[in-house]
Parts: sequence; C-alpha cells; structure tokens
Amino acid sequence: MKNMWDKRYIFPIFFLYMITSMIFLTTFAYFYYIEQKHHILKSSIYQIKEISKDIQAYLRFDEDDLQSINTGNVKVKIYDNVNQKWLVKEFDEEDIFKSKKRLNSYAFKNNKLYYKEFFKFKRASKAYTLYFEDASYYENLRFLVIRLIFMVAISLAFFLIIAYFIIKLSLRPLFDKINELNSFITDTTHEIKTPLSVILMSLEMVDKNPKKYLENIKVATKTISNLYDDLVSLNLKSENNRLIMLDITNLVNQKVSYFEDIASKKGLKFRLNLSSLSLNTDPIKLSKILDNLISNAIKYSDENGEIYIFLDENSFSIENTGATIETKNLNKIFDKFSRFNSQNGGFGIGLSLVKKYSNELNYKIYCQSRDKKTKFTLKF
Repeated sequence: MKNMWDKRYIFPIFFLYMITSMIFLTTFAYFYYIEQKHHILKSSIYQIKEISKDIQAYLRFDEDDLQSINTGNVKVKIYDNVNQKWLVKEFDEEDIFKSKKRLNSYAFKNNKLYYKEFFKFKRASKAYTLYFEDASYYENLRFLVIRLIFMVAISLAFFLIIAYFIIKLSLRPLFDKINELNSFITDTTHEIKTPLSVILMSLEMVDKNPKKYLENIKVATKTISNLYDDLVSLNLKSENNRLIMLDITNLVNQKVSYFEDIASKKGLKFRLNLSSLSLNTDPIKLSKILDNLISNAIKYSDENGEIYIFLDENSFSIENTGATIETKNLNKIFDKFSRFNSQNGGFGIGLSLVKKYSNELNYKIYCQSRDKKTKFTLKF
C-alpha cells in the first residue's frame, strides 16, 4: 500500500520539483553563458588590439623587425597597401570579411575569431591592413560550456539531495497517517468480525445450551455497540459541555455492572473502593471516559486477574495487571490510532477520546505503568 502512495505522490512531486529546478538552472546557465561569452569576446579583442598597437609602433619605424613582435597564440597577416605586398602572412584564410559572418571588423570562421584593421601614417605616406586569427576564442568558449555543464550537474545533484530530504520530511507525516489509517481499517474489520463470528456461531449452537450462547450473544452485541460508539465519537466535533449535577458513584457502579459480562469472559473481577461523590459535569462525556477506561482495563488485563477502581472527591482511578507500557510510550498512548500491543485487539481511539473529553471538561488524565501494573487517574 505504501508503494502505491509512493508512486502516486512522491514521483509527481519529485518530477515537478526537478523540472522547475532544471528550468531555473537552464535559465541561469543561458544568461551566464551569454554574459561570459561577451566577456570572452571583449578579452580576445582587447588582446588583439594590444598586439595591433605593438605592430603599428614597429611599422612606423622599422618594417624589417616585425618578426620579433610577440603575438602569443594570435596569428597575424600584414598587408602593405601602398606597395601592395604582404609583409607578414602567418595564415592563409582569404576573403573572410566578405562572408555573411562579418560583424563590423570581426568575423568568425572554422571556430576561429578574425579581426581586420586598416590604418595609415599620413606624414610617411604609409598604409597597412592588419589581419588577426585567434583560435583561443572558441577554446575559451568550449571551456566555458564544459564548466557550465559541470556546474549544472553539480547543482542538479545538490537539488536532488535537497528534493529527497524535502519530500521525505514533508510527506513523512502523511505516510504515518496513511499507515495509521491502514492499521485502523484492518483492526476495525477484525474487531467487528470477531463478535459477529461469535454471534453467528452462538445462533447455530443456541439449542444445545441456550443460557450460555445467549450470554455470548449479549457480550458480543455489547462489544459491537461499544465499537460503534467509539467510531461515532471519533468524528464528532467538540460540543459545548451540558453540565448537570451528577451522582458519580452511581455512574461508576452502572458502568461496572455493564462491563461485568465482558470481564467475566476473561475471568476478571472488579474491586471497588468508591466514595460518595457528585459533580457538576457533562454526563455523556464523562460516561464515554469511564466506558473507555474500563474497557481498556479489561482488554489489557491478564486473564483471571483483578481490576481495581477507586473514587474520591478529587479523582477517579482504575488499575489492572498486565503488560507494562514502556516509559517512552506513555506520552503517546492518548494519540489517535496509537497502539503498543497488537495482541489484545482494539484500534487506538478509546484513549484518544478519553483525552479529548477530559480536556473539554478541564480534567487531567494521567497514566502510570510499572511492574506489570497500569493505572489511569482522572483528576476532576
């Protein structure tokens, strides 16, 4: 079930996040490339112009010493316009600036940058045309592209890691709730199926021992009734308290009498120590609190054990023997759908209702568990 939710929700969210991240990275990389390309072009042109200045200085005074000029990776052609001859010719490309790729004094061909410049010395009656070939321009562009690809790959890997943790952290509560609901559905089906099976079996066997099997039907019916009440109460919104003066001692006795049949099936006995007490309270909410506390004590008690119920002017408490609740779970037992013992049935809503109604009545509910004894105390 969880894998289905993974495919339906995690992948679309992941792909949406990654697509938007890729769009952002692509846009950033594009504008960064344009800006850096312009910067590389300016740097190449600046380098060529510096070489051109050196050449012009040599041409002004001594044409024979041109070979000593350091042009680095830039190749040069120098044409004497007056004498119509080549003074220097380091590359053979011709008619470059007649092509459609001409851009003012610049042109691009075969992954190289070409630059053309004309100048003359008026007093000396000299005129020259300079041609430059720079192969480093496209090499720098290729390096820029490789660097961008590397940066984008690293960024995508980073976004991938971030996406993983974002999705994991944001959807973890959802998956926890899904798992809780799955367990809730499974447990609810089991809890309802068990008493129904008892009823059906008892109806088939009722002629053999009417008293025994009618008693079984009665207990199973009460179990279904309690389950139904819990499910209905689970979805109800908080309502205003309807306070009346209520005899709490009598109410506890009624609840014990109601649950005696269910308790007797496990060989359990109630031990009561009740003081006379009346409170101004909501009878429905307090009844649900007592129902769930007593039902919970029966459910998690060892067979043939005893359940102790105490009532005084300040509190109601109920204690049963059975598995000890771990200390780390004591703060979670009132959470909806929380279960820490799958062997005894239930689906983790009874104590959440106890907590809900206790809060609405401004009561305090506590749990203590040690030495295979668990005690719930309701402070009025």
